[in-house]
Amino acid sequence: MFKFNKSFIVLATSIALLGTTVTVAHADTVATYTYKEFTETDGYKEFAAASAAGAEYLSNQSGVSMTMSMGMTVGDQTSELARVNIDATKTASKIVVSSADQNMTSYFVDGSAYMSMSNFKDFYGPSNTSKVITRIPGSASGYVKMASAPGDLASMSPAELFSPNSDTYKSLLNSSYASLLDSFKFSDVKKTPWPNNLTDYEWDMVFDSPQGTSMTIHSKYTLDEHSMIVWGMTSINSSTPLGSIGSATVITMTVKNDLNIELPDFSKAIEDTKIKQVSNQILAEDKSTAKATAIVKKATELAKKAKTQISSKHLSDAAKALKYTVTKIANGVKLTATVSKVPGS
Repeated sequence: MFKFNKSFIVLATSIALLGTTVTVAHADTVATYTYKEFTETDGYKEFAAASAAGAEYLSNQSGVSMTMSMGMTVGDQTSELARVNIDATKTASKIVVSSADQNMTSYFVDGSAYMSMSNFKDFYGPSNTSKVITRIPGSASGYVKMASAPGDLASMSPAELFSPNSDTYKSLLNSSYASLLDSFKFSDVKKTPWPNNLTDYEWDMVFDSPQGTSMTIHSKYTLDEHSMIVWGMTSINSSTPLGSIGSATVITMTVKNDLNIELPDFSKAIEDTKIKQVSNQILAEDKSTAKATAIVKKATELAKKAKTQISSKHLSDAAKALKYTVTKIANGVKLTATVSKVPGS
């Protein structure tokens, strides 16, 4: 299965493994395989082989559009938690993530990731990004060029989306989740052919605990005549003695070889390394200010004790008493601090 689908499965499965609780939707499921046994079944092997062929097919296309929606159901109320829309060509991709209270748009162009300064500040920037913006003229309304894409965006770059490498479900089962998945049992893979050369593959992961908690993770994928996954869903269904809740993640994919992505002007984008440098400088200055305040307080005490007005000597003696390294200057001392090797005084 190509890497974007693996990311989808990891996301949906991780929700379950972190404690999602919902009503069991597949009560008639017969799940007896361990995960190792599951990967050795004929149904899984066929699905893995088809996914590999789909990855190879997509790698030879010029454009693709994808959507991913994540929703939750509590009782009879269903709400969408987030939606991701992706348009990608071989050289660029646009990713729009939206939820009830937050939106983020990012781009990949020629191997680099970009986003607006506003989004960068809210999602990935240092805590003092607002102060950094005041030091870099014009940056507030500009774009940021990231030296390396954040982990949650990296799988949405053109290089990853169009990669011919096949990452199968087994990759997930042998990942850091493997120890937890030992607690699940797996069903056979059910294959259902449909008109128009579409084929569904689906299976369940089931967990039952002595404490009365049960969970079913149902995965279903629709492959087209090129073995490309055009629709997929992972629903998480479980129940506890305290109640029930449900969640589902749905993905769609459509090849668009005439896709054209309109890109902003990134010619004046600010490197995120510059932002981090200015951020560290501000932090270093804040450290210097705190130490300077302590020096002045100590120097005032020394002057008061000597019954004289505060002088540069008092400042120097105060720094020495506080074990601060300073540089003597006319009428005082200069204090410099560093953060990540960036000085600020």
